[in-house]
Amino acid sequence: MRLIIAMGADFNYADKVETLIKSIMKHNSSCDFYLLNQDYPQEWFRFLNKHLERFDSKIYDAKVTNQSVHDYQTLEHINYAAYLRYFIPDLIKEDKVLYLDTDIVITGSLLSLFQTDITDYALAAVRDVWLKHQFNSGVMLINSLFWRRENLTQKLLDKSTQMISQTSNGDQEILNLLLSQKWLELGTENNAQVGMNIVLQPANMPGVIYHPIPLVVHYASDQKPWILYTSTPLRELWWDYYALDWAEIPSPKFKPKQLFCLTNSDALEQIERLLEELPDYEIHIAAYAFMSPRLKSLITYPNCRLHNIVLATIVEDLIQDMDAYLDINYGSEVDNIISRSIEAGKPIFAFSETAHHQDKMIQQFEVSNVQDMIKQIRCLGNTK
Repeated sequence: MRLIIAMGADFNYADKVETLIKSIMKHNSSCDFYLLNQDYPQEWFRFLNKHLERFDSKIYDAKVTNQSVHDYQTLEHINYAAYLRYFIPDLIKEDKVLYLDTDIVITGSLLSLFQTDITDYALAAVRDVWLKHQFNSGVMLINSLFWRRENLTQKLLDKSTQMISQTSNGDQEILNLLLSQKWLELGTENNAQVGMNIVLQPANMPGVIYHPIPLVVHYASDQKPWILYTSTPLRELWWDYYALDWAEIPSPKFKPKQLFCLTNSDALEQIERLLEELPDYEIHIAAYAFMSPRLKSLITYPNCRLHNIVLATIVEDLIQDMDAYLDINYGSEVDNIISRSIEAGKPIFAFSETAHHQDKMIQQFEVSNVQDMIKQIRCLGNTK
């Protein structure tokens, strides 16, 4: 799964954007970044993409041409770029996008956060530590389908225009006015708003001790770690990522996509063709009995994995680890494998001549259209 991540900033924040991205790349890979902006030069994106290529990632220039954002209310530590997030569903085609403010660093994998089910919500976010009736807009998992359906971008722009001089908390207040009943609350580790202790303590509210260090560290107040004489918590953490050299970030080990077939026959339709045309995919073939010489000969393909006299526990592991099941064996179905694959939520590819079941999870192809099957398998995701 690729992570779709959006940010918004002006060029004065270029070093903060890069610091955020470096922190993400230390713990994640296969990311598509979109920087909503109005003033970043193309050369900056080319420079950063040279580094990101090593992590199967890329950053895209998402230019916002609408100039009305310059008219909206800002704060000392919030400028017009905060309103660029309104345009995410218009400029990014994916249906789910993780938005991150650029005064953030990431300390772990974002996959679980990104996989949060927000089907029935406009977004998922963390409650603001100061304004308890609002969500904090610095980290939002956005349901772009919902936003497009409700025309939220235009509604946010209209509301911001109406309330230019009335809001006290910028874009966050506008977002909460429109979406107060349409957001899913996340755990605080997904947006630990450090620096707010400076705001909370004068009101006799308890500060926060960050142990262990949260997944998302958000320097949310005006007490930014790069400002002289601030004493914000986890200040050194930001500087660690700022100073991190790209060469010090280890390249991720990419695991190839896994395909699986459990068979009691050595007649596997188009198996040689699949092995040849999907060299970046590992195809696992398992049998509870001794394999015939015909099946054993497939070991000459470097991407073929044979499991002879396979144990039931290994089959279960293969079901869980596979990206898709290949229902391409002639003869009977083995060990209820199709139903088990469906229950595990795995897509199934079959030929009309070999399909053992009819189900919406099963994509069927004529043998003469094997190339169409290969194209669909490749849609499972990018591989290295």
